[in-house]
Amino acid sequence: MTASAELKNDPLLTALLTYWEKKRGTRVMPRRRDIDPLEMPTRLLPYLQLIELGERGRLRFRLIGTAIVDAMGRDATGRYLDDVMAGEHKRFIENFYRTALGAGRPALGTYSLRRDGTSELATVRLATPLSENGRDADMLLTATSFRSLHGRGALPPLAAPEIGLGAIELL
Repeated sequence: MTASAELKNDPLLTALLTYWEKKRGTRVMPRRRDIDPLEMPTRLLPYLQLIELGERGRLRFRLIGTAIVDAMGRDATGRYLDDVMAGEHKRFIENFYRTALGAGRPALGTYSLRRDGTSELATVRLATPLSENGRDADMLLTATSFRSLHGRGALPPLAAPEIGLGAIELL
């Protein structure tokens, strides 16, 4: 499935992109202060992350929604990406975030996370850039959508996942 089809088929990600476009108006990107959780669809909030470009260019999780915390099995709010992720998963996520930041445009990332042969989580993540100066992206507002590829019931925590093939596309 193409990235645009993934986006159209996902009401959570579509809601974030619609909100981001409304807040950006005629600008390239909205500012952080333009974002108001009270204006967003309530169902979107547990799936949101706010990531800032911190000291020495490190990426820091400012906010992580409860659905992401539940799926990953930990809360990394306030921590740097390179302190909480490793290996291929870290490389893919960091590349995904830096792609959106560098382009100043939304990016869609699709990949799967595996813990063992019985649990696999299809993951689609939308990163929308924010800019305080109107030119350079310095923060991302993201939403992540999950669905189980194997098994039934609640999704298992994937605190140390392996990552399947992934793709990044600028929108």
